[in-house]
Amino acid sequence: MNRDAQLIECLESDRETLINFKNGTDDLENRLSSWKGRNCYQWQGISCKNRTKAVIAIDPYLTHIHNMMILLIGFHLVPKLQILYLAGNKNLTASGIPESIGKLCNMDLFRMSINNLTSTLPEFLEGIEHYFSQSPLPSLKYLDLSTNQLVGKLPEWLSKLENLVKLNLYNNSIHGPNPVPFGESTQNLTELVIEKID
Repeated sequence: MNRDAQLIECLESDRETLINFKNGTDDLENRLSSWKGRNCYQWQGISCKNRTKAVIAIDPYLTHIHNMMILLIGFHLVPKLQILYLAGNKNLTASGIPESIGKLCNMDLFRMSINNLTSTLPEFLEGIEHYFSQSPLPSLKYLDLSTNQLVGKLPEWLSKLENLVKLNLYNNSIHGPNPVPFGESTQNLTELVIEKID
């Protein structure tokens, strides 16, 4: 453990949001046992920026969350969040991403793979689309929704995420004659994974 990390407390607003997430979670494997006290720097799966004390990454590796989408609503209160990693939760069923996720203008990586998500792809992403006129997720580079049960076509607005580098939709039921409406606006896109197309 870095000695500086032991001495610096994270932002109180970020800590409260994470505690609310923990309190609303069925942590059957006790993965959030370190989430206590005032110092988020010492919590497993949490990364903070030393200078600003802001939480920038959340990777709790939980596998028994049933109400994750309800819990995600509060994450816009962690405004400096860059990495949100919520994968491998086979018990999760959800219809869509909360609109509040679209407010995370510093988000760099968003992963929700292997989560048993059941919805049409446009409906699932509708919460983010709500903020598109306000340039939602302008920093997003990596979006991973692979190995779920999402169906339908890729929404056209997704092609306007200018900084997107990797989009992984492998092992979903993406369909349509041209499911990839990407053009010049996604010139940074280097990896697109849609291996299974019905």
